[in-house]
Amino acid sequence: MAPKIIKSVPALLWSAIVLYLCLTDISGLPTVGIDDFDKLSHFTFHFIFTALWFFAFAEWKPEKSKGSHLINAALLSFSYGVIIEFLQHYCTVGRQGDWRDVVGNSFGTIAFILCYNILRRLKQRKQTAS
Repeated sequence: MAPKIIKSVPALLWSAIVLYLCLTDISGLPTVGIDDFDKLSHFTFHFIFTALWFFAFAEWKPEKSKGSHLINAALLSFSYGVIIEFLQHYCTVGRQGDWRDVVGNSFGTIAFILCYNILRRLKQRKQTAS
C-alpha cells in the first residue's frame, strides 16, 4: 500500500501549479479574447482543486464521511483562493487581487460539490434499481 502522501501528489501538484500561475506576471502574455476568461479559469482551477483535495482527504481518512471530506476540500479551496488574492494584491508585481476571482473560485468549488452529489445519487439509484 502506497503511503498516503503519495496518493496526495495530484492535489499537491495542482495546488503548486495554481499558485505559480496565479502569482506569475502575465502582463506580457497574449489575451484570449473571451470576456471574463479569467473568471472561467478561476472556476476551472478550483473545480479541479476541490475534486483533487476531496479524493486526497478520502484517502487520508477513509473512515470519515464523504460530507466531511467535501466540507474540508471546500474550506481549503476557499481559503487557498483568498490567500492567493491577498498575495497577488500585496506581494506581486503585475498582478492585483480581485474579490471577483474569489467568487469565481467559490463557484468552481460549489459546482464540484453539486456534480459529486448528483453523480453519487445517480449511482445509488442505479444500485437500488438492480
